[in-house]
Amino acid sequence: MTRTRTTSWRTRVVVAVVGACLGLGITGMGAAFGYWVTTDPLNPAQAVANSLPEGATPYASVSSTSYDTVTISFAEVATTTGGVEIPASDYVLQRYPSKGGSSVTVTASCSGTGTITCTEASMPDGTWQYTDTPTYAANWVGIESAMSGPVTVSTTATVSVTYPVDNTTYGADWTGTITGTASSATGATIASTQVAIEDTTTKLWWNGLSFDYTSRIFVAVTGTPAQWSLGLAAKGNLTSGNNYKVMARATDSLKNLGTSSTVTFTYEKTHSRVTKVYPSYMGDCGPQCSAGIYWTITGSDFVPGATVTFPGKGPSADFSVVGGSVKVLDSTTIVLRVRDTGAAKGKATVLVTDPGEAPSFGTITATGKPDPASLSIIGPSTVGQGAHTTLRLEVTGASCSMWGGLELYFSNPGITGGKATCSGHVVSVPITISSSALLGNNSVTLLVESKAFAISTNGLTVEVTRG
Repeated sequence: MTRTRTTSWRTRVVVAVVGACLGLGITGMGAAFGYWVTTDPLNPAQAVANSLPEGATPYASVSSTSYDTVTISFAEVATTTGGVEIPASDYVLQRYPSKGGSSVTVTASCSGTGTITCTEASMPDGTWQYTDTPTYAANWVGIESAMSGPVTVSTTATVSVTYPVDNTTYGADWTGTITGTASSATGATIASTQVAIEDTTTKLWWNGLSFDYTSRIFVAVTGTPAQWSLGLAAKGNLTSGNNYKVMARATDSLKNLGTSSTVTFTYEKTHSRVTKVYPSYMGDCGPQCSAGIYWTITGSDFVPGATVTFPGKGPSADFSVVGGSVKVLDSTTIVLRVRDTGAAKGKATVLVTDPGEAPSFGTITATGKPDPASLSIIGPSTVGQGAHTTLRLEVTGASCSMWGGLELYFSNPGITGGKATCSGHVVSVPITISSSALLGNNSVTLLVESKAFAISTNGLTVEVTRG
C-alpha cells in the first residue's frame, strides 16, 4: 500500500508542475518563460517565472579592410529575473534599409561575452541599420532592440562626366577639354580614370590622336584620377554636324570598377554674326573721347574671348578699342568702349572675331568733326529698368535751335527715344527704358540731321539701374 501512495503523490506533483509551466507560457512564443526545480528529493517541486529583456542598441561600422563587410556590436543581455546571460549564438539580427522598407534576417557570425560582436559579409551596396533580439531555446523571443545608426556600404567606384553637358550642341563655345570627377568607397582611393569617345556619325573611336578605331577604346586622362580632364580641341578633331558620345570609367585601390553614364553632344561649327552696332552714329567728341564712348554690339554666336577690331583704312582707321573694355555678356551681346579721334566721314567697319573663327562684320556711321560744340547731360543721370522719363541735354558752343531736325542714339539697345526738341541750348527727348535694358553706363549721341554731324557724350552718362 505504501508504494502505491508514493506513485500517486509523485504523479500529482508532476501534473501540478506541468500545469504551472503551461500557465507561464513555456510552450508558447513570447518574452516570458518558466522552469521548475526540486527543493527536496522527497517533497514538492516549485515553479519559477522569468523573462527575456529588450536587446541592447547595436553599433554598426564598415570593415576597414573589406568594404562589403559590416561589423555589428552590442552589449550582452541577461534574463530579467534569473540573471541568465544570453550567449552570442542566441541573438537574431535584422537589417533594415535606412530609408524604410522590409527587414532581412541576417546570417551573421557572432561571438564574445559582455560585448557581442557579429559580422555580415558580402553586403549589397546601400545604407543600412541593424537591430538585435535576444532568444532562448527554440521558442522564447525577447524584445527587438532599437535600430543602430546608419552605415553605408559602397563597393563600386563612382565616375561622372561634367563637361560636355549631355544632349548639348557646341560650336565656337567648345572649350576643347572634356572634364569629370571620380570617387571611391570610404577608405579606398581612385587609382586610374579613362575616357572613351565615339564619333557616332562615323562610328569611329578616339585613340588619343584621332578618330580611327572601329571598336571602343579607353584612353588615359590628365590631371588627377579624381579630378580629371582630357584635351580634345575642335580644330582638326571635331567635324561640324557630327554627333559624339563620351563615357568614363574609374578603378579604385580595391580594384572596384565604376562606369559613368553616357554623355552625348553635337558639334556644329558656327560663325558669329553682327546684327547692329549701337549707337548708329559716332561723332568726334574731342577730349570726351579719351575714356571712350560706350558701344553695344548685338548679334549671334558670340563667345567668351571674342575680340573687336577695326580695319586700318578709311573711316575705320579713326576708331580704336579701349583696352580691356570688351565684355561678352552672352552669345548675343558685347559691350565695350571706343575712341574716335579722326575727322573722316562715312561707314566704319567693325570686326567681331570669335576665337579660331573668321570675323563677322558690322558698321557704324562716322560723321566727322562737328561744329565747335559739346554735349552734356542735365538729367536724369540715373534711370531704372521699365522707366519712362524725359532726358535733357545741354549744348555748349552753339545753339541747337539753328540745327533743325535732331535724333538721339543710345549705346543701350534697351533705351529708345521719341522726338527730340530744342529750346535755346537745351535738347529734350522722351525716353523709354525696357525692363530688360542692359545695366550700367550708357553714352548718348545726338545726330544733327541738317548738318550731317553727330555729337557724342561720355563725360556724363545715363546709368541704367534695376527697376
